[in-house]
Amino acid sequence: MCSTKTRALLTLSEPENERRALEQLDEIAQGASHSIDELRGIAHNLRPYHLERLGLGKSLEAMLHQIADAEGIRIEAQIDSLHDLSPEAQINIYRIVQESTSNIVKRSRATEAQVTIRGGPARWRLW
Repeated sequence: MCSTKTRALLTLSEPENERRALEQLDEIAQGASHSIDELRGIAHNLRPYHLERLGLGKSLEAMLHQIADAEGIRIEAQIDSLHDLSPEAQINIYRIVQESTSNIVKRSRATEAQVTIRGGPARWRLW
């Protein structure tokens, strides 16, 4: 964003150079668009919006399905009901599964994977 401000100030300092001003405005627009995309990604990663809409179980299933489709891996999921978890616990479980499946994709060259989440209010097991 600092370069956006610098470009805007440069453009304002040379108002008579219309061609240069248009070039700067185009670069400012591209930079702002890139910054907005990055900000959306950061916001999404803080708390994925689908956790609110779908709940943790369905969000995990959707994520695993998306990874399976994108990577050509058959992923079987067995996920117990994940109700009554705090928002922090939901994010933690989501991120653990996300990182685990990312490691499977990047490092194992697996063609199949199984994700199992079992437990209850006091204890959860992921494998």
